[in-house]
Amino acid sequence: MASPLIRTALMVRDLARSRPFYEAVLELRGLYLDADLTHTVSWKLLGLPPETPTRAVILKPAQIDGRAAPDFGMVGLFEVATAAPPCPLLPGTVRFGEPILVFYVPDLAAALRAAVAHGGSILSGPEQFSIPGVTASEAIIRDPDGVALNLVEAGEATAWMTTQRG
Repeated sequence: MASPLIRTALMVRDLARSRPFYEAVLELRGLYLDADLTHTVSWKLLGLPPETPTRAVILKPAQIDGRAAPDFGMVGLFEVATAAPPCPLLPGTVRFGEPILVFYVPDLAAALRAAVAHGGSILSGPEQFSIPGVTASEAIIRDPDGVALNLVEAGEATAWMTTQRG
């Protein structure tokens, strides 16, 4: 059996632009890694030429309920100097096969303001989404590189239920 999702790795164009976006919108202010990966085997793993300049920052919550956050559910931002450009986005919609990262946020309106202020855009919402037993305010945004994120307004108690705590 595989472990829970450890992290999502995103290839970004500009680490100095992407890091503040994720720190502000998702409040990921804990730091798991900040490193130059140029002289590691990262180039092999990513299918790039040898010694391709690569930097990485892996972010996570700093604390949950006053305790250190576990080392899973993290977002890794990888700046690869020579990566190919992304597939063109379709305005106002998502593409088949496109992943959408889903996060609970305590204040959806504040997260949307932070997204726009840090180079992101709002794809849709906020909307009230209801299924039996659950109603939540949600929106889908794009980060500065076009990655889609579904933000769901929920308090910390919902986001980190007892079974999810590390």
